[in-house]
Amino acid sequence: MRPNDETHNALNDLLRRQDRNGKCIWRTVGDNRVRASHAALEGDERSWVQSPEPGEEENCRCWAEVVPEIVIRKNACKDLLQNLRIERSTLEGLTNDLSKAIAKHNPALKDWQVAVKKYKEILIKYIQDASSVADPSKIGVLGTVAVLVFEYPEVQAAQEKVDAAKDRYIGIQENIAYLQKQIDQVIKEIKKLEKDKTDMKCDELI
Repeated sequence: MRPNDETHNALNDLLRRQDRNGKCIWRTVGDNRVRASHAALEGDERSWVQSPEPGEEENCRCWAEVVPEIVIRKNACKDLLQNLRIERSTLEGLTNDLSKAIAKHNPALKDWQVAVKKYKEILIKYIQDASSVADPSKIGVLGTVAVLVFEYPEVQAAQEKVDAAKDRYIGIQENIAYLQKQIDQVIKEIKKLEKDKTDMKCDELI
């Protein structure tokens, strides 16, 4: 379709009605009378449903260069394959991260267990000294432990190591769960893209 062709608008309208999912390239006459907003659209690939359409506005001499269906399909396949590559790369990265997180799991659990064992040993060592701070019979077992943690820096330090080791272990567990969830979502998206690739017959087009 060319500007100033008497059938130009009629053909544009016919194409729009025949394939609302089709695409066209916005073309201008290219002279200094082309309005700035339309000059900015020169070469843009657009859907027929986008507004305005070439030649639609008053005194507009722009025209639509129809994009063949095969070109549309090829471009769609290129975009799909690019997205598929991105998702596969994402899956590889997440899988590597998960492997690293799993490798840290058992050592972190062992560190926590060792910290708890050390804390208990220190607590037993100092439990007898609680009577020099307060009478255990009056404050009870929990009160005695509280006094030990407060009065003896070594006990307090051991408690802090237990808490830190526990936090690291829980953090690793949470990270593993998060990565597994992300991996499941990416795998789901890859399967969807693979199905779309087959349905669109991309292997035949590209």
